Amino acid sequence: MVLLLGLLLGMGSLAVDMVTPVLPAIAAEFGNDMAGAQQAFGAFFLGFATMQLVYGPFSDRYGRRPVLLVGLGLFAVASLAGLLVTSLGGLIVIRILQGIGACSGPVLARAVVRDRHPAQESARVLSRLLTVMGLIPTVAPLIGGVLHDNFGWRATFAVQAAIGAACFLYILFRLDESNRHLDPRAIHIRHMLGNFATLIRSPIYLGYVLVLFFVFLTLFVYLAAGPFVFMVYLGHSATEFGLLFLISMFGFILGSYLSGRMSGRYTPAALVTGGSVVVIGGTLVLIGLALLGVAHWAAVQFPVMVIFIALSFIIPNAIAGAINPYPRIAGTASSGAGFMQMVSGLLAALLVGHYHDGTPLGMALLMLVGALAMLVAHVFLSRRPAAPAGD
Repeated sequence: MVLLLGLLLGMGSLAVDMVTPVLPAIAAEFGNDMAGAQQAFGAFFLGFATMQLVYGPFSDRYGRRPVLLVGLGLFAVASLAGLLVTSLGGLIVIRILQGIGACSGPVLARAVVRDRHPAQESARVLSRLLTVMGLIPTVAPLIGGVLHDNFGWRATFAVQAAIGAACFLYILFRLDESNRHLDPRAIHIRHMLGNFATLIRSPIYLGYVLVLFFVFLTLFVYLAAGPFVFMVYLGHSATEFGLLFLISMFGFILGSYLSGRMSGRYTPAALVTGGSVVVIGGTLVLIGLALLGVAHWAAVQFPVMVIFIALSFIIPNAIAGAINPYPRIAGTASSGAGFMQMVSGLLAALLVGHYHDGTPLGMALLMLVGALAMLVAHVFLSRRPAAPAGD
C-alpha cells in the first residue's frame, strides 16, 4: 500500500521527469522543432493543472476509488498511445490526456491517507510516502535517458503505460473505497467558488501562491531547457544527462534535510526570504560563468545544485504559509496552490520554447526572472499579516 500511494503521489513527476531527457530527440524527430517539443512538454501541465480543481470535489461526491480508476485508466491508455503517435500535434494531445489522468494520483493519494488514518498517524504515513515519492524525480531522468539510448524515446511512454496499468489493476482488485462520508454538495459550483473567493481576497494567500508559482517556474525552466543545454550544447548523452541530474536532486534532498532542521528556529517567512536570496545568487553565478565562456557541465550543474538546495527551503514553507491560515478550507487552498504550480510549468515550457537559445546563459536569464519575481511576491504580499485562521 505504501508503494502504491507513493507512486500515486509521484505520478506527475514520473511523467515529467522521465520525458525530460528525450526532449531533444522529440524535437529532432519532428523537424528539429524545439518550440514544438516544449509545447509537448508543457501540454502535460495544462491537463494536470485543470484537473487539480476537479478531482478533489468529485472524489468527495462519488468516492476515491472510481475517480482514481478513471484517471489512471486514462493515463495508461494515453501513455500507450505515445508509442503510435506520428505527429507533433498528436503528441501534444497525448500529453494533455496524460496530465488529466496523472493528476488523479497525487490529489487522491493524500485524500486516501486522510480517510484511513487519524491526524497524527496520517502525518507519519505521509512522511513515509514522501520518501517513496522523493525517489521518483531522482531516478526518472536516468531511467528515461537509459531507455532512450537503448530503445528510443517512445520507450519512455511504454514504461509509463505499464506503471499506470499496474496501479489501475491494484486499485481495481485490492483497494477498498476509503471515503465513508460522500458529500452531495461537494461539486456544487457556488460552494466551490465561495471557498476560492475567500482565498483570493487574502493577500497572504495570494503572496505565497505567487511565490510557489515563480519557484516552480524557475524549476521547470531548468527541466525544460536543461536537456538542450547538456545534450545539444555540451554534447552529453541522455544517460549522462540523467546521471548529472542526480547532482541536482542531491541538492534538493540535502536542502530538505536542512530545512527540516531549521524550521523550528526560523519562521516560514524567514526561510522563504533566505531561500529566495540564495536562488537569485545561484542564477547570478550561473550567468557569470556563462559570460566567462566556461562550457562545462560542472559550471551549470553545481550552481543549479545550490539553487535546488534553496528551492527545498522555499517550497514546503510557502505551502505551509498558504494553507495553515485556512484550516476549514485547507483542501481548496491546496488545490488552488497546486493549480498555480502546474500553470507555471506550462508557462515555463512556452518561455523556453520561444526565448531559449539552447545555451546556459539563455537558461540562466529565464531562471533569474522567476527568482526575482518570487522575492518580489514574498516581500510585498506574503509577508503581510495573515487573515484570521478561522477563514
